[in-house]
Amino acid sequence: MKIRDLLDYHEGTLAMIDGKLVKPEPLLNSDNADDIKDHKERSDFYRKTNRYAKSMITSTVTDAVYQKIMYKETTQKDSEALKE
Repeated sequence: MKIRDLLDYHEGTLAMIDGKLVKPEPLLNSDNADDIKDHKERSDFYRKTNRYAKSMITSTVTDAVYQKIMYKETTQKDSEALKE
């Protein structure tokens, strides 16, 4: 599939579509600086990966198909909607 080739460019995007990369859970009163830093890095990676994948998908589909995915929160949900 052509879109998977485009998405493979950015680390994590195929994992995002396949549901293997999930949004990190919020921290629960963690005062540990290492935990906070790790959580921020994982959250930033998730957010950037999701945005990149969504932009690639939306730029390669027709307007009619875009209507099906425009309000989906994650790339995985976009992918599921496109399979329907």
